[in-house]
Amino acid sequence: MCGICGFNFEDRKLVKEMADVLSHRGPDSDGIYIDKNISLGHKRLSIIDLSIKGKQPMVNQGGNLVIVYNGEIYNFKEIKAELEKKGYNFVSNTDTEVVLYAYEQYGPKCLGLFNGMFAFAIWNSTKKELFIARDRIGIKPLHYYFKDSKFLFASEIKAILQCKDVKRTINENCLKQLIYYAYPINGETMLEDIVELKPGHFLVLKDNKLITNTYWDLHVKETNKSEDFYVKKLTELLFASVKGRLIADVPLGVLLSGGIDSSVLVAIASKIKEEPIKTFAVGFDIPDAEFAAAKLVADHCGTDHREIHLDYKDYIKAMLKVLWHMEIPTSRPGMIPFYYLSNKIREYLTVSLSGEGGDELFAGYNRYDAYTKLPEKSFVEDTSYYESLKRKINMPLKEKIEYVASGVFNKDKEEFFTEETLRLPDNINVHNTFGPLIRNTKNDGSQLNKTLFYELKTEIPYFHCNKLDKTSMANSNEIRVPYLDHTVVEFAMTIPSKYKFYGREKKIILQKVAKPLLPKETVRRRKLPLVVPLTSFIEDEFISMANSLLSERILKKRSYYKIPRIKKLIEAIKARQTLEDKSRVTQDNAYRQLLFFTNLELWIKLFIENDNIKNPNLSIKAYL
Repeated sequence: MCGICGFNFEDRKLVKEMADVLSHRGPDSDGIYIDKNISLGHKRLSIIDLSIKGKQPMVNQGGNLVIVYNGEIYNFKEIKAELEKKGYNFVSNTDTEVVLYAYEQYGPKCLGLFNGMFAFAIWNSTKKELFIARDRIGIKPLHYYFKDSKFLFASEIKAILQCKDVKRTINENCLKQLIYYAYPINGETMLEDIVELKPGHFLVLKDNKLITNTYWDLHVKETNKSEDFYVKKLTELLFASVKGRLIADVPLGVLLSGGIDSSVLVAIASKIKEEPIKTFAVGFDIPDAEFAAAKLVADHCGTDHREIHLDYKDYIKAMLKVLWHMEIPTSRPGMIPFYYLSNKIREYLTVSLSGEGGDELFAGYNRYDAYTKLPEKSFVEDTSYYESLKRKINMPLKEKIEYVASGVFNKDKEEFFTEETLRLPDNINVHNTFGPLIRNTKNDGSQLNKTLFYELKTEIPYFHCNKLDKTSMANSNEIRVPYLDHTVVEFAMTIPSKYKFYGREKKIILQKVAKPLLPKETVRRRKLPLVVPLTSFIEDEFISMANSLLSERILKKRSYYKIPRIKKLIEAIKARQTLEDKSRVTQDNAYRQLLFFTNLELWIKLFIENDNIKNPNLSIKAYL
């Protein structure tokens, strides 16, 4: 796993500065390649073939192709064997060299061979052509800028910002998406002119012309097989996915929350590996912490288990660090604990497996209930739940389309933001993005997979994958995601909704897979987010900082807000007038709204108004 960067002109100083700002992604070695038409930079985190033979940029034997690569190809040995039959000679045991020669042999069609997560760039000095690709799901990030004949790309936005020609201007279209959805849905970033290469796409830059193409796309293709068929096939695919992701020349483990997603991975990995799997659980020292659920699985599977205990007092210290690495403001309180987890486990290992994607593939969130089929009344014992479910399933189409959004301003955005800020362009309006997927469908459960498809195309690449990559790579820790293997994702889109979410039952098919692998309590355990003590954090320490950052003087500088409502929000929290939510896991939406406003203001100070974008001060006190 690595950091990559480059541009379409010669500048040794700039490419070194861009690579240096990505040092956290690759502390083991670095390198640059330059000619008059290209500059490429690389920072290496050694995972496979730790020798100097894996150093990048890597040049082919013909001397006309050079690659910078970030990722893991899990089937690289099989591809390598086929290339050797065609006469290719390899000097390393890396997947980088396999990608390079697969491209030399097959051109863009090589992408169809790769099973893995990746973002890479290959310069063809003969054709004067730059080829860049990103994996099917968008697990590895790739950002680029193309304006006034200058093309720059990098694993992270901060590297592109090292070029003084790139103007640091807020992209208000992206801000609108954060307000409506809580994450970007189309590859835009918070900076104008910098975008993400979309998952399953590649681009070609030649003669100062940029062309992007799709090489893979996802489709909903429900089939009509027996439940037993889906259980056996999913089990087979998950075993293959986990097995491929257990390959590494460095220490490896699994992040274990005690929920069904991560627990299934631990159970499978424990059956594949002879030695005990290393597992790690994270939480705060509070009564609701889920250490017991993780320990139950660890004991059952005989893992080498550790608990990572976090202190909420450290939460505020890491806010700016996480914002610097994430490069986007967020309202999600779990970001900082995940950053700390990656930091702590780096003492023990370099590679971790995570259960990310299970909820979006198999319908783990309550908000998917509106898109399911209404069961027989006798199937649901709770009458009030049944009536609520019935109302949601039968809600008017307009409401059902808007219900998909998972932002924190769904019910009161008009109170906080100006009319202009809330005016959405057609290409990001939910009625034009999600709407066509469920328009002209029936309330027969067929809407569920279309909803999951939408989440897999938006929230997974543009939030969850970025979160995993950037918070882990901030600590030089690689995260692998077996559920997001494209073969698992494709198969999941063939499983009928009745085997995913029906009545009160969620992740039905995954529970069937888990049943012979895990304790009954784990299989039936209801989904809970990481418990973050927001009350202690926000009301005791955070509120005074937020009050300073969001003073009326500062708010007047921003054109987005309705200032009285934000001040009212702050005063309500100061007066402890917010209410606990039904799950008693976090305080209500008000806290998340305040987190967003605070993070947005800090993001502006850090990425727009900050004079030192190369080595910024990451102490919050510097911005108060």
